[in-house]
Amino acid sequence: MAWARNGTPDTLSSAGDTITISDQTSTKFNVFLVHTLPDSGQIANELNFGYTSVDTGNNYSSRFASNGIEATRTSQNDITLQQADYGNALGVIYALNIATEEKLIISHQVETNSTGAGSAPSRTESTGKWANTSNQFDNVRITNWATGDYGSGSNLTALTGDETETATLQDGTIFEESDTNKAYIWNATTKTWTQL
Repeated sequence: MAWARNGTPDTLSSAGDTITISDQTSTKFNVFLVHTLPDSGQIANELNFGYTSVDTGNNYSSRFASNGIEATRTSQNDITLQQADYGNALGVIYALNIATEEKLIISHQVETNSTGAGSAPSRTESTGKWANTSNQFDNVRITNWATGDYGSGSNLTALTGDETETATLQDGTIFEESDTNKAYIWNATTKTWTQL
């Protein structure tokens, strides 16, 4: 499985509270990379999905652990990804996107907490679901629910694992099959292997 960018990454050019990708192709396997920087006050990340637009209804539930302390949220308008923190955060979100099933996510985030080597970073691990069983999502949004704002440079990038791996081979490339000890040469014009 090869990972490829899906949709246009959103990078804030000024302070704000939302980072959105609204042009992604609906695919089954997805990874989202999120990096949020504080502009002022505390920041904390929430996740929403949507089909043609972002769903902000009470169609989400999540279970999360912030530094080991667990909590659950049901019938909510988002999935919790992070508790409030004054530092920057880096998150990786894995999402399964099958039209007829609830959309499942696993998220891992790390937050700087206090600066310097004398303080350990904070961590939040989340699992969640979007209860839509009619469509694949093609929109994703990260929203700040804390009192501050995201700073310039905060970013959301989407990747898909549904791409087909491709390789460009130079004409005359030789491949040796180790099991049979047979060698083959690549013809780039006809796109065929010929046994030597």
